[in-house]
Amino acid sequence: MKKYFFIIASALAVFALASCEKDKYGTLPGNDTKPHAFIKVMGAALPNDPDCDAVVRIAANSATQEVYLFAETETAKDARGMSDEAYADYVVANGTKVALSTNTFDGAQGADILMPKLFGSNVVSAVAVGANGKSIVYGEYTGIRWNTVAMGKHKYGSSAIYNNLPTPGQYKEGVLLQQSDDDKTLFRLKDLYREGVHLQFRTYPDYVGEDEDGKYVFCRVPAQATSLTHPSYGAMSIRDMGYRYGDDSYIFEGGYEGGMYADYSTFLCMSVYVSAGNFGAAYDVFTPTSYPTN
Repeated sequence: MKKYFFIIASALAVFALASCEKDKYGTLPGNDTKPHAFIKVMGAALPNDPDCDAVVRIAANSATQEVYLFAETETAKDARGMSDEAYADYVVANGTKVALSTNTFDGAQGADILMPKLFGSNVVSAVAVGANGKSIVYGEYTGIRWNTVAMGKHKYGSSAIYNNLPTPGQYKEGVLLQQSDDDKTLFRLKDLYREGVHLQFRTYPDYVGEDEDGKYVFCRVPAQATSLTHPSYGAMSIRDMGYRYGDDSYIFEGGYEGGMYADYSTFLCMSVYVSAGNFGAAYDVFTPTSYPTN
């Protein structure tokens, strides 16, 4: 299926990418003989969804007259069984022609292209076309499709967090707990800190604990930004104690684990940190109130 892409501005960065590659594809600005494009694929920034929206940074040399961009899943591409040459023709026929900006100093061309909703493992292909033929380059992007498994009430553990939310308060209703479609150990609490800023964590089914509420599988919270700002210390990020100290035993042996019960009730032991240092450990708790019916 044909994808539709959107141009976003970042011309200076694109020209810098082209300059980094000049030793590989020609050192005389404006005098290259064969068309070449270079791409860098990365997660898009907010307000896009960096879990499934990609930005492709394209730089093309002066011999390039047109660039075509195309993305499909790795499985779909492999199933075509095409050579690079044949696939380049396919991309030109089925991809999107990119509108390039030109650097008048050296003739370098480029653009940043938003490619939304790329779920799963994707191959991003760019074909540069010129008077002396064409060439193809590839990039990779893995997007996450999330499925809601529960809706519930969330209790924030750290006052540094809940006092600095867009709407301050220790409790938030209607929080969605979502699970990755491809990796069943990967979860997120959607929009936990603000719209588009989620808390992501992972379960470890081989590690099981038990307390008065029953059995639970262990959870880990990798370091991640919250987008929230402390009035005295600036930007706040969060992580579990194992990542804070660089020692997994804090989680698996030291009693600082998070846990998820069979009904998706979840507790997460986390530490807020800022450039000046760390806050103490605190427990967030998610309590399901309803579940999807389908």
